Amino acid sequence: MSTLPPNEPRTIEPSSHPTTEKSVRAVGVMMLVFAALLLFCGACSAICFLINPIASARADALQSNVVFGSLAGLGILLGGALLWQGARAYQGRASRAPANAFPRVFIFALAFVGAILLGSGTLGLGSFAAYIFPPWHFIAALAAPLAIIAYAAHRLGNASELRALLAAFTWGVLGATTLAFIGELIVLVGLIFIAAIFLAISFPNFSAVDQLRLLGLRGAADANFARNPLVVIGLLFYFGAIVPPIEEALKVLVVAFSDPKRTRQADAVLWGISAGAGFAVLENLFNGALSLGDWATV
Repeated sequence: MSTLPPNEPRTIEPSSHPTTEKSVRAVGVMMLVFAALLLFCGACSAICFLINPIASARADALQSNVVFGSLAGLGILLGGALLWQGARAYQGRASRAPANAFPRVFIFALAFVGAILLGSGTLGLGSFAAYIFPPWHFIAALAAPLAIIAYAAHRLGNASELRALLAAFTWGVLGATTLAFIGELIVLVGLIFIAAIFLAISFPNFSAVDQLRLLGLRGAADANFARNPLVVIGLLFYFGAIVPPIEEALKVLVVAFSDPKRTRQADAVLWGISAGAGFAVLENLFNGALSLGDWATV
């Protein structure tokens, strides 16, 4: 049995199973379709971003413009990346290794810190903040997840393809988040009905008003209702035991679609990390938009 010298790093050789030209072209067509949809949505969101502060005199113009700016940036950036890789795939060109596609992690760290500082400073610029703040919000939301991908790509990306990594990232942004939202909503509605039935049977004096609050979530803003021990326990159970397994399972579902005969362990790990980072990007963009008062900490 041969062994590597103790000080020589172990390298991962490229896969010996070439992808057929027909399948590569099919992947390219799919990526081009998604790219067109994302670019169209990004362009529409950019138009809304430009006209929203002018057409709206409401105080929440900043928050809505952060949402429009996030959608515009994500659609244009991700759509452009899919267009680039999809066109290369359709032309039958090879995809580069992810290890050579990302800058060093400290570049993303600097971008994150700079975006936080500059973004926090622009929040006090009044109506101009609706245009100036969203780009910094977008950079801050992307920097940390992309830094994680960059670190993983430098360590594991010698055997994989940038095209596959981009597909996994897109799954995390679009596919996993959509299915997670639907699944969590279905579970939440089911738990609310179960709780209402349990309370109606166990506590006959449970008022109809409280039942309507529970079923319609109209008591969410009621401090007394929110401090109810049953409500607190239910929320802790939902967000602690229901939401995480659903989200984590959907993030790595992209690995289940891969061919095990042509997928190395390093590839699977890198794709799972990329999908999780894509999921985190969408969470960062919209959780931050909903919490502008504590934006830097979010």
